[in-house]
Amino acid sequence: MALDDFISDLIKCRTQGLTDEETAEALDCSIKILPGYEASLTCLADNKQYLSDLDVSPETKEQITSHYSTKKIYLSREQRVQEIRELAPIAYNVPELAEAVGLSESTVRIYAYQEEINLPTPASREQRVQEIRELAPIAYNVPELAEAVGLAEQTVRNYASQHEDIDLPHVYDGPIRRPEIDDLIVEGCTLQQIKDTIGSLDGKRTHLSRERIRRYINGTGQHADWVMFKKLRAA
Repeated sequence: MALDDFISDLIKCRTQGLTDEETAEALDCSIKILPGYEASLTCLADNKQYLSDLDVSPETKEQITSHYSTKKIYLSREQRVQEIRELAPIAYNVPELAEAVGLSESTVRIYAYQEEINLPTPASREQRVQEIRELAPIAYNVPELAEAVGLAEQTVRNYASQHEDIDLPHVYDGPIRRPEIDDLIVEGCTLQQIKDTIGSLDGKRTHLSRERIRRYINGTGQHADWVMFKKLRAA
């Protein structure tokens, strides 16, 4: 694999949120080289002279700088406000929003007040209970229900025990076959691609995690086939 392709694929894996193990598998390299390799890319990203001497395309150099540079990017007040305005509707709460835009929580609140931006408010207990009530009949099991509503499994059980009209789904001993996932396995899709395609129980918020998909693949005995299909797709 050419250096340009390797670096681009590495950055793509990291952008998709793949683990070291998944990244090494996707790049067909040893997991041991990743920390040192990415540390080198970080040094290159922060030193324009060193980066200019690297024998890769300008596009790849731009990717390295964009993904690995540790130098703080300073945005104007207007740009920060615009970021807050765009992210506020999808952030779970103010601390999450503040982390996303790189500002303190108090600064976000001040900007929001001055610009009349509606900040996110965490769901109330009653809203959580209602979510559990609506999703329980279509969830495969309690762990999946808990993931869909964004709560710990025990919290879901506690809420359900306090409301007689909530019947939690049966916890199956073995994995239920998911044809929509099986089709993507045959297509040689990565865990991230499967995660992005399948979606959540309610179809609008929380996606199935890569770890849950990985357990499904292993539990249904499809791991060897999945690895083969991925290699065929990459060929």
